[in-house]
Amino acid sequence: MRLKTLVIAALVAGTFAAPNTATAAPNPCAPWTVKVLASGLGSLENVEPDGGKGLFISTTSGVARYTRSGGSKLFAAAASPGGLRVRGNFLYFNTGDSLQSGLLGTADGTIQKLDLRNGKRTTFASGLVMPNGLAFLPDGSAVTSRDLGIVNPTGITRVSPKGVVQPKWSNQSDSNGMAVDPTGKWLYSDETFTLGAKVYRTEIAHPSNRQVVTSLQGLGIFKGLDDLTIATSGKLYIAANLSGEVIRLDPLTKQSCVIASGLKNTSAVKQGRGTTFPSSRLYAVGFDGKLLELIPPAGVKP
Repeated sequence: MRLKTLVIAALVAGTFAAPNTATAAPNPCAPWTVKVLASGLGSLENVEPDGGKGLFISTTSGVARYTRSGGSKLFAAAASPGGLRVRGNFLYFNTGDSLQSGLLGTADGTIQKLDLRNGKRTTFASGLVMPNGLAFLPDGSAVTSRDLGIVNPTGITRVSPKGVVQPKWSNQSDSNGMAVDPTGKWLYSDETFTLGAKVYRTEIAHPSNRQVVTSLQGLGIFKGLDDLTIATSGKLYIAANLSGEVIRLDPLTKQSCVIASGLKNTSAVKQGRGTTFPSSRLYAVGFDGKLLELIPPAGVKP
């Protein structure tokens, strides 16, 4: 009986004395590491991984391509390039994304289509007013945003796969970043020149159904939201230009946090793609001419 009592006591003591091996879950809102890949590139508007060894960047001279070994080199000359999207073997990019065109309502903007295999370049659409952000809907249509829409307001403009331009597809007067959610049902977008710093979702099949996801005003000073991207996880990452931040937003829970701050005029952020610029990291640019790599805390995936 005494032996049995001692064994039980030892087991109980061992249970309570055992070290706690449980670890806390990774915190995606902990500060991410910001690494400067390049600087002095001029005023940068957008960034897009090519899926190989490079990143495309919208610069003051046109679209440049950055590689880790060769730095940044002009890839396609263009006037005031804006949003960038790689689709298959083609690079699409906006032109005419200028302050003057936006203020005057001048329809001198285009979407260019460049074949990455042979360098052939064609105009996918023309007659656009200050096309800023660029995204593609599930049916192959393009949508462009415009954040300055006082004169000749165009809202979010849809361009059919055949290049037919439809202004005010969504009558969002101030729009900038855009991204389609993984289900293909919703187009997320944000606004720049409002104190509310709102993020919206528009039902693609019924664009008159536009809903406020959340307002990011409560995170601090006037944000000046710019481009945004949606990661493979479904989380949104938003460049806040005036506050110099990158913001993470869960559109389902509406919880948001700043993952990078102290930046300058951050204009765009994208998730990596490929092995050279992996999907485990984000890449951001700003009007200060810097190309940044954002590395998450251990265990965190975008």
